[in-house]
Amino acid sequence: MMENQTSSSFPVVALLTDFGLRDGFVGAMKGVILSHAPTAKIVDISHVIEPFDVASAAFLLDWSVPYFPVGTVFQVVVDPGVGTQRDILVLEAFKRRFVFPDNGVISQVWSRVGENKQLVRATNRSLWLDAVSSTFHGRDIFAPLAAFLANGGDLDEIGPTIQQPGVLLPQPRCEFGDSHVQGEIVYIDRFCNLVTTIERGPLLTWIEEHNLNHRNVAIHVGSTKLRGIAGGYGDVAQGSPVAVFDGYDRLEIAVNQERADRSLGARIGDRVTVRAS
Repeated sequence: MMENQTSSSFPVVALLTDFGLRDGFVGAMKGVILSHAPTAKIVDISHVIEPFDVASAAFLLDWSVPYFPVGTVFQVVVDPGVGTQRDILVLEAFKRRFVFPDNGVISQVWSRVGENKQLVRATNRSLWLDAVSSTFHGRDIFAPLAAFLANGGDLDEIGPTIQQPGVLLPQPRCEFGDSHVQGEIVYIDRFCNLVTTIERGPLLTWIEEHNLNHRNVAIHVGSTKLRGIAGGYGDVAQGSPVAVFDGYDRLEIAVNQERADRSLGARIGDRVTVRAS
């Protein structure tokens, strides 16, 4: 994971939710954070994750972390189990802190965590709001915890240390073989482009080691075969499929100015294979 070693002069709280922007949920959470940590800078990662899509939130969280300064508090509320007995956890790792439900949303971040970490279960109710709704833990528990952390609060005050989250999602597949690279679609973005698990650096290394050219490899998605990795979407005509390296630094399959998921009949979890053409 790339380390941004520069810390902010004000505490940063980064929000990632599936709340959308139509209702007042995001605003209420921000109000609680600022009431308890008035110098905090609040940054929105996204609030338009598909409802209950824990896996997509796990991907976006992992991708976002290196771009935030040391000391950032990440508050993640994609929480279909709100109001149940699921735990709320707090992690300190990479010189950053994370508040999240124990439902797998931390899975990709956790896969990169080394020995230098602390994980606790949030049990100290004195750090929560006095009244806790069974349907809005984002406001009543997560937000005051995020503010506590932004103010430099100690994880030991939040609750007991535990060894690992109770729920971890299977890690997305990406395998490099002698004759092919096998990945899968891990995320579908706002433009309905298909983001894969195949990272740019390792793929280019594999291509070079096999004396191939990235312009000539074959990319298979379902029944669709694309030839070569283009420099951008506009390298093909509108409505044509194209493979590119995207802003997530992954191999992405798109259809220029159209929906790749519908055009190619693809969805999260589908295989993507790169071979010599």
